[in-house]
Amino acid sequence: MTNNPAPEKLAATSKQATASEPLTDFEDLWFGTITVGTPPQTLTVDFDTGISDTFLPVVGCDATCAGHTLYNPAASSTAINTSDSFSLQLHAGEGDTTGSVFMDTVTIVGLTAQDQAVGMNFATPSTSDYPAGLWDNVADIGSELSLGSVNTALFTGEFRNVLPIKEVFYALNLQALHANNEVIATANGVTAIIDTGSTLLLGDEVSVKMLYSAIPGAKDASAVLGPGFFTVPCNRIPTVGITLGNQLFNVAPDIFNLEVLLEGTADCVGSVVSQDDIPFWVLGEIFLRNFYTVFNQGSARVGFATP
Repeated sequence: MTNNPAPEKLAATSKQATASEPLTDFEDLWFGTITVGTPPQTLTVDFDTGISDTFLPVVGCDATCAGHTLYNPAASSTAINTSDSFSLQLHAGEGDTTGSVFMDTVTIVGLTAQDQAVGMNFATPSTSDYPAGLWDNVADIGSELSLGSVNTALFTGEFRNVLPIKEVFYALNLQALHANNEVIATANGVTAIIDTGSTLLLGDEVSVKMLYSAIPGAKDASAVLGPGFFTVPCNRIPTVGITLGNQLFNVAPDIFNLEVLLEGTADCVGSVVSQDDIPFWVLGEIFLRNFYTVFNQGSARVGFATP
């Protein structure tokens, strides 16, 4: 994020409140609804933990906002124009966005944050609206969104907790990469961002190449699929793992396998992709689908349990 970041929140939701709501999986992004303003305006949004600020397309947005629900601050009696501007650099090649900062009332699953900083953007960079900074006021996400509680029917065993090195982006210390339970590379000090707004596992070019070089039959597929993609034999899909907080977290082979490269071939597309223009790893849906995940703002930790 550059230039003028959104102001800090002025009022937080009660820690005692709890609520939950199913989310809709659309093209590997998790969508739900929030309301903004007084009277409330209902918006369909993508809950993205990889972006730390709340920003929404606003009335007057250009043609890139076609199909989006648009927030109208002029129709809200609680909207306050701070006269600040913002500029966000988004992850994974989604582009940048700029706009103005307003304060308004935001409600999610019945829980309300007063005076929430909301960025009004006039050109949306991708296919979704982002209420991500709202996590500072009401926080927790999963395939079912639960605020202030967990659904014990959806996981077994205990949570394995990892302490973030940066709470804003749920950034964790990535310590090692594994293939079929063998350590491939140690990477202590590398940042890994838990990102519900990304599909793949994205990493630096050197580490990703090292990972695939340890997988028998893996091939560079950049000429067919684009830079950073690799394939693995369909009959020997590996178990890929990542060490976080001195604990190994594995990606199941059926989740690691994106699809058959071409019909009739024996090569399948791997979900770990290199992207050399980002200085961190992005642990997207391919990682999160293996776990019931809790983002604990109060205790500053991320917990993973078996679904």
